[in-house]
Amino acid sequence: MKNLCLYIILTVVGSPMSSYMCNGAEPARAANGPEHEIGIKNSGFEKSGDSRAWRFYTQGNADAAGYYDETQQHGGMSSMRLSSRSNFEPNVYGALVQKLDGLKPECKYELTVWIKGESVSHCTIAVGPGWKLRKSLPKGTYDWRSVTFQFETPKDLAGSFPLVFIVEGPTDGIWIDDISLMEDSQN
Repeated sequence: MKNLCLYIILTVVGSPMSSYMCNGAEPARAANGPEHEIGIKNSGFEKSGDSRAWRFYTQGNADAAGYYDETQQHGGMSSMRLSSRSNFEPNVYGALVQKLDGLKPECKYELTVWIKGESVSHCTIAVGPGWKLRKSLPKGTYDWRSVTFQFETPKDLAGSFPLVFIVEGPTDGIWIDDISLMEDSQN
């Protein structure tokens, strides 16, 4: 399953549009109202969703996998499960990636994701060019919990902006579900 491709859909419900100004520019409006379409697809990892936006791959001969799991879900019918049997080593990992469109330069965003873990070690969320903005995910075994990651896009943002879930060490399973991404109301 090294080349499993998946898509995520995400709509973000905002507060008054005046609070979502980045450098004087209003965000794009969805056709059906004040929702701001950020560009993530299939945020609930439903099998009926489009299967082209997410790409799972391994690096450095990692023994890692990423796939839909209908036995675990926070909402809907399924989630995405990442796992790895590889030891933690530099440049040995599995990565689930989607390139986001529609983000603005010098804007603050808040990413929220629901996760569930079983013997999790060395799992991370990364965003942006070179995956420089990162947040470590909780280690251990736990039930569904919400994790929030705040970040700011660079001034020279051009093109797509990667969102990556990385599994870099022995992990029986980390399930990902119900992702949302919103512009910070303090922009």
